[in-house]
Amino acid sequence: MTDKALPEYTTRQLKEVLETTDLVVISCASIEPHGPHLPLAADSLQGDRLIREIAKKLTAAGEPAIAGPVIPFGLLTNQFERSVADPGNLAIRADTLKALLIDLTRSMMRDGFRRFVWVMSHVENEALMHVAAKELADEHGASIVVANWIQHVNTVYPDVLHGSPVQGHAGEGETARVLAIRPDLVDLEGVEGYYPEPSDRPEFSQLTYFGGGIGVYHPTGPDESPGYIGEPHLATAADGEVLIDAMADWIARSAAHYLGGR
Repeated sequence: MTDKALPEYTTRQLKEVLETTDLVVISCASIEPHGPHLPLAADSLQGDRLIREIAKKLTAAGEPAIAGPVIPFGLLTNQFERSVADPGNLAIRADTLKALLIDLTRSMMRDGFRRFVWVMSHVENEALMHVAAKELADEHGASIVVANWIQHVNTVYPDVLHGSPVQGHAGEGETARVLAIRPDLVDLEGVEGYYPEPSDRPEFSQLTYFGGGIGVYHPTGPDESPGYIGEPHLATAADGEVLIDAMADWIARSAAHYLGGR
């Protein structure tokens, strides 16, 4: 295996890869606003770097894998944080995302891939990723692990971040990761810490991707965030590297457990 991702191979090179592995790692990302300081492609940039690291870690652990494509478009950003969205949300419909995941995976299965790691790189995509994975497993025999790293990385934040470990969209953690990948696309001038007012929400009603049991898809109050939650101005590229490595390691170990030995 090399550091390259599937779209970067020639057909001859890909044939050689398929002789050694049927395991591919894919990112399901987005192009969406990430505050005034991060590029619209922040999710896709992180997804690309992360799946390359996961593939390398799987290969080093004895499960040869290749980084696949990054799906750069995702579902519309949840609007519960802001009543008026910033421009730049190039969203697709839920049916489109499901069809795209199924069609791309079936294409790769025709080439010889059988095992897949789907990395959630945009939280709004996760539910559809599970639906598509279930259909592909039941109807086409695909073996798919869907990886949501948010809960895991939240356990790492207290030991890495300089501000509060409670960070949200485009906060310190995400900003650190983009700084590690494309520092030239980050502009922190004038960016300060921001947190919404404390919530009195019922117990266990936090968003599902934080381990809760309630999904929220509409504005829930007058809060008007600046497009991020947390303290992005405290982020460093070095911390971003630590976070990317921790995320990749957890996903690689999980994928090896559920997809390994085949």
